[in-house]
Amino acid sequence: MYIVTIATIIALELLIATFAFILRVIPLKNYHKNIAKVQIALLGIASLLGAFVCIYIMTTSNPSMFVESRWNVELAGTFFFLYFIFFAGSVYRYFSEKNIRNNKEKIFELKATEYKIIKYTDLMLGNYAFMPNVKSYCEFEGGRILFTQNMPTKEKDCAFTCIRIKKGIYECISYELLSGEKEGNSFEVIKRILFFVAAIEACLFVIYISQLSIVDINIVGRLAGGIGLILFGAATLGLLRGARGILSMLLRLLSYVLILTGIINLFM
Repeated sequence: MYIVTIATIIALELLIATFAFILRVIPLKNYHKNIAKVQIALLGIASLLGAFVCIYIMTTSNPSMFVESRWNVELAGTFFFLYFIFFAGSVYRYFSEKNIRNNKEKIFELKATEYKIIKYTDLMLGNYAFMPNVKSYCEFEGGRILFTQNMPTKEKDCAFTCIRIKKGIYECISYELLSGEKEGNSFEVIKRILFFVAAIEACLFVIYISQLSIVDINIVGRLAGGIGLILFGAATLGLLRGARGILSMLLRLLSYVLILTGIINLFM
């Protein structure tokens, strides 16, 4: 039981670390050249651990050890599928962006009046209804700059370092205020706190699944459920920061409800 618990915790922590790299909570040198490689390495290890857990549960000579837990082949397979989907997506990203990574960087120095930031929430991915997602970009005379990571909180005089995706379309790698000042980093601090709490939540969640007798499992279950709801609500609020539209308002309301429910769950 302990080997399954430890292997799953490590795999989930690797998954969380992957997103920490993607969102630049953990710094990465030469981000656009190395991020896909980091994703493949971390998620590859997580997938191997997930496969190991599946095989271990299927072939163990002492299946009675899982009777009092919530572990079964289907649940272990779900975890493995989760890791592998992200791993496959990372491999696809590596090869699909191979040509883009070799593009030269280009710097656009734009005054606040020369571009407009657009951030909105919709349900489309390409031409298909998918799930709520936030699109962020700015339009200027030379085309459109896509923001996949950091972006100004509002239109300011900035120098945007970008790579060209196709004619008139660029992806922002980083930006600096032309005034030389630094934007407030309170949101970055909040992101770090959220990832730290997510790492703790992963441990609690797996311990609850394993029903380990060394802890009060009822308390662990309550903590895991409450923290999970708070995390999901807080992460959604962060994603929607600055987004406009009715759908954004509804999702913010849902986020506040989730956070409140999580807090109540912690103390009830």
